Amino acid sequence: MKYPFHTQSMPVVGCEAQKLISAIEKDDYVTNDAAMATVQRIAERRKARELADVTRR
Repeated sequence: MKYPFHTQSMPVVGCEAQKLISAIEKDDYVTNDAAMATVQRIAERRKARELADVTRR
């Protein structure tokens, strides 16, 4: 993904930083419900598309 030149990263601080450090140490991940719902929709669409392609053959 390309970003404009004026985009700057913001530091992670406070409880977000603690969650991130904990996830890194446990080799885990940090997410939220909205992100998981988006990932689920994308996965379902891809699976449906693959099944449709297989049935056309």
